Amino acid sequence: MKFKAFGILLMMIIIVHASIPNDWYYGRRLNYTDATSVALGGVELFERNVYYNNPLAKGLGNPKLCISYNLGYLLERRTVQAYDQFDNTIGEVAISENLSNRGNLGNVMFLMPLQFMNVSAGIRPQYSYDYYFYREYRDDFYTKIGETELKVTGQVYNASVMLGKEFQEKFGAGVGLNYYFGSRKYHYHDSILNGNHLTVDTTGSPNGIGFTAGFSIMPFDRLLINLVYQSQAKLKKFENEVTLKYPEIYKLSVSYLAAGEIPTKLGLSIQYSDWKSIKSTFDKTVEVGLGIEHTMFNSVALRYGFRFEPSFVPPTVHQGSVSLGWGFTFGAVKIDVGGEIGRRIIRSENLNVSDDNTLKIYQNTGEILVGAILPIDKLW
Repeated sequence: MKFKAFGILLMMIIIVHASIPNDWYYGRRLNYTDATSVALGGVELFERNVYYNNPLAKGLGNPKLCISYNLGYLLERRTVQAYDQFDNTIGEVAISENLSNRGNLGNVMFLMPLQFMNVSAGIRPQYSYDYYFYREYRDDFYTKIGETELKVTGQVYNASVMLGKEFQEKFGAGVGLNYYFGSRKYHYHDSILNGNHLTVDTTGSPNGIGFTAGFSIMPFDRLLINLVYQSQAKLKKFENEVTLKYPEIYKLSVSYLAAGEIPTKLGLSIQYSDWKSIKSTFDKTVEVGLGIEHTMFNSVALRYGFRFEPSFVPPTVHQGSVSLGWGFTFGAVKIDVGGEIGRRIIRSENLNVSDDNTLKIYQNTGEILVGAILPIDKLW
């Protein structure tokens, strides 16, 4: 009997996991590195980032403290097909609509230029598990007869220590160590099983290590090229004792400064992730971002961009995101604000198991970051 009960519980957990879009179950990678990059569609303009978070010496000047805060939301609407009495499709009907939000610390970085190299130490969120689904069940008299609630919360942070050096102000290289840590809480409640109530709770504390390396080159005064490599990460205790792998990442960024009365920076970023090396049924992904920054009067920066992001689970789901932001200064403090909104449509094939192959999930996502760059010597 105990074995049978455990088997039923395990089957329920599997089914519940299937109700989460696969990429949310693995964790949605947060593409921003700060409020500036999120405003530019993930592009980093004229930042000598030989790895995430750490510009090289030129333009860095004095030691700096960078800090930001992030607000995000997920709006999800689920629909299924509706049929007439002759089983002809007559449209879609919504079965649930949910809105969830979160707030968390963004980047915290300390940048120190030294005579022979640069050093940075920082923490930034890299994966988010936040997902919420709720649905009520009612009879023909519209009396509530049950409900299903699924709530997953948590983040994985990347704590890094990086070293970088420039050569001849035209070339730079760097390397660093990443330590991943965080938490993941999973809650499921169902009260429609013949009057029985089922509640499942699991917790995890994902952790692991990796490294980042890369280089920057400026072949011409107004052109900068960055190439960054982030190693594969194996996170232990993703859920109880389950270990989960994340793929290696390659990111190429190209920035160009266009001359004119209003100085304009143009940027392109291409990010490649080899998810197929993690699981043969997954797809390799290529994300593309475009960003533009205009420097207006009083050095106010206007930024906007676009990002295209495919999912790694076939059949591929594509998300397009647009972004906007500003940058300005108060004395010696630089303030940046950036926001991004995205939309995509997920179908039942992107869930491990679905009780209705006509299911569609319309998702709208949003991110807002507010950040500040503080010169250390001005804080005393």
